Amino acid sequence: MNSASKIMRNIVPTLRNLQQSSIRRSFNTSVRRLDSTIGPTHRPSDFDKKMLVYAKMYKSAAEVPEVVTSSQIKKARDLFRIRVSLGMCLATFFGCIIMVYSGKKAMKEGDSLHKRGLDWQKQLKEKAAEEKKSN
Repeated sequence: MNSASKIMRNIVPTLRNLQQSSIRRSFNTSVRRLDSTIGPTHRPSDFDKKMLVYAKMYKSAAEVPEVVTSSQIKKARDLFRIRVSLGMCLATFFGCIIMVYSGKKAMKEGDSLHKRGLDWQKQLKEKAAEEKKSN
């Protein structure tokens, strides 16, 4: 083996590593540059302004600037989404408690779905018998 092929064998992987590291380096610096700037902006709608106030980022809707960062809008929407889902969980929980209470009350009165079904079928049979008599 000659010395030129040995040198090429050592240089090619080194060039590949250098090229990959420069790509990584340029990607990392561009990410850092994006983080250091304000970032993407967003013009909030009236509902967005209410969400920003509800998230306690601003004291009133009038104080919300004309342009805010997208991260602020995202945080406000996430907080709003979490609070709405927690409210729905609480409403479901209290609805279940009310249904259990009404079911136990109906059980004490002797009312049940089976009894209601039998009564309904009895009414249908009586109605059918009356129609046969009238015909």
